[in-house]
Amino acid sequence: MTRRTAAVLAVLAVAAAVLGVVRMAEATVTEDLVSRVDRLAIPESWTLESDLVRSERFACLDTDPCPGVHRSWTTGEMLSIDDLTALGVGTRV
Repeated sequence: MTRRTAAVLAVLAVAAAVLGVVRMAEATVTEDLVSRVDRLAIPESWTLESDLVRSERFACLDTDPCPGVHRSWTTGEMLSIDDLTALGVGTRV
């Protein structure tokens, strides 16, 4: 193996290691956000309509922030401000 080949392999190994560390950090940030959102006290009577999780990325090149969570429910009734406030009571987000 020549020195040039060894150098290229070393650079590739370092790049793969850095990419792995960045991906793990991104996953950790996303998991933290989702766990905080999961603490909201959503009543069991509500029906989950959509659940979209936007993962953390090293470079968010979009107008949407990352990470992000968008969930929507059907409640079957009109909600008051007190109803919405009760969702977060006892939670630390």
